[in-house]
Amino acid sequence: MVYDLTESFSSIHIKSYSALTKMKKIDWNNRGISTVHAIFISFMPLYFVFFSDLFSDQTSLQSLMVFCSSALSNFGLGVSVGYFVADLGMIIWLYPF
Repeated sequence: MVYDLTESFSSIHIKSYSALTKMKKIDWNNRGISTVHAIFISFMPLYFVFFSDLFSDQTSLQSLMVFCSSALSNFGLGVSVGYFVADLGMIIWLYPF
């Protein structure tokens, strides 16, 4: 489903997308999703460090910093795990060995 969104977006906004071979389109879609994931995951820690109180001194004194979590951090973890599973599935089913 996520790769279909990248394909739809690319076919509308990237003129040279239709000229790519099937394998290059698959690679393009994979890189598109990878880029979206990288941007999302890059902004998550910035939010937690600069705008959230998740890692404030008061919170870290109550427990170890490693065990601090929130609904948003759990959501980010879920997005990452979902991306990793989808990427692994794409490698297994679509790339030739």
